[in-house]
Amino acid sequence: MNKILRIKKSDDKETSKKEIEKFARQFALPLQKQVIEAFRLADEEKYEEAAGLCCRILDEDDSKPDIMELLGQCYFAQGNMAGAAMVFHELVEINPENAGYHCSLGMAYHGIGEFEEAVKQFKAAGPMGQYRPFYYTSYGDCLQKIGKEKESREMFGMELDRYVETGEILLAELLDGVFQNVLYLDISLANGKYKEDLELYLHFLSRIEMTEKMQENLASTVVYLSTQMRNKWYRPLFRELIDYISRKNYLRTEGTKETLKSAFIIWESYRFHDDRKVSKIMDTGLNAIYNIRYTLKDIPWMEDREDIQRDALISEWNLCRYVPGHLEEIKYIQENYPYNYECSRKFLERVKHDPEQTAKEVLEELQKLSGHQTLHEWKVFLEDEYSQMNAEGRAEVLVDGWEPYRRKGVKVGRNDPCPCGSGKKYKKCCGK
Repeated sequence: MNKILRIKKSDDKETSKKEIEKFARQFALPLQKQVIEAFRLADEEKYEEAAGLCCRILDEDDSKPDIMELLGQCYFAQGNMAGAAMVFHELVEINPENAGYHCSLGMAYHGIGEFEEAVKQFKAAGPMGQYRPFYYTSYGDCLQKIGKEKESREMFGMELDRYVETGEILLAELLDGVFQNVLYLDISLANGKYKEDLELYLHFLSRIEMTEKMQENLASTVVYLSTQMRNKWYRPLFRELIDYISRKNYLRTEGTKETLKSAFIIWESYRFHDDRKVSKIMDTGLNAIYNIRYTLKDIPWMEDREDIQRDALISEWNLCRYVPGHLEEIKYIQENYPYNYECSRKFLERVKHDPEQTAKEVLEELQKLSGHQTLHEWKVFLEDEYSQMNAEGRAEVLVDGWEPYRRKGVKVGRNDPCPCGSGKKYKKCCGK
């Protein structure tokens, strides 16, 4: 916290103490001890006490911006972004030329979700003369939130440039978040930098301790990047990434292992959605079982939870009708899509053992979910639904459990340079 008084890191504690005492002498005698105490508490990370003392000092003398800045930094440390925004907004009005105030106000606005206002403050701050942790990441995230992906990639890239230049990891979780966004934007923009940045990311992972927190961060990165499989060229690269993570055994907690397993399931789902040997009923049925096992379990507050649950149960009922006469297809899925088969194995075995009883249980679950319809009404509806689905072709949209698969982003021609950055044509690289 003594950086507020522009005290260099190389100064020893005695020098720091003298600088604070010198600053305190600017106040009336009764306040001088309180000023020294406020900085001491902040240095000892007793931010709540320090903030309270700052408020009492400012009630007596609000002429010194350094005390207001100390108060704002204490609010930051406590996670009180609204309080920090209020303090730094006042400081910006006092001294609109101070880039640091604009930067801090931008980060406070970022923390309370005012992304456009945050971007205005970051722009007002201009190029930072010295490195400030969280500046580029906050700026980049705000730009991404308001749809300015190219500018966002530039900001996150500046944070990575510093890492490449210094090799310094101030906070592994922070830098991991930077990599997550850089890789995502590389794919969205198809800028040819993905492979280079991925290599840097894998080197970063090899350098850090894979704590439980880092495992959660890495699992979050896997989830985030999996949504980019709507870009067909990225799918083989995503498989390479999760294969690498699996080989290195980076994800070891129960929750993160389930996330990795889920990523393999979703990768397979893109493949069997295009596989003419897998029927529409089987496609939607496997997706339904995935939703019941993962989506509904992990996101119990989802607004459309009942709709997803109902659709999943309808698909399960269809499987009860379909599976007994298509055991060869089940075997094909087991051999070619092992993760999806394993996810669905218990339900499929129940169906093979007693399809009528399993269908009855699914029907009862449906009736409980929508109590206004009788079992007979449900059965009539399901028979009609099954007949229609059996007569239709392949589904046009794949729901992978995290988001629907629809074409978005840049369309890549077969003779275009591959977006991954290999330098080869797409048809001879990721488009094989």
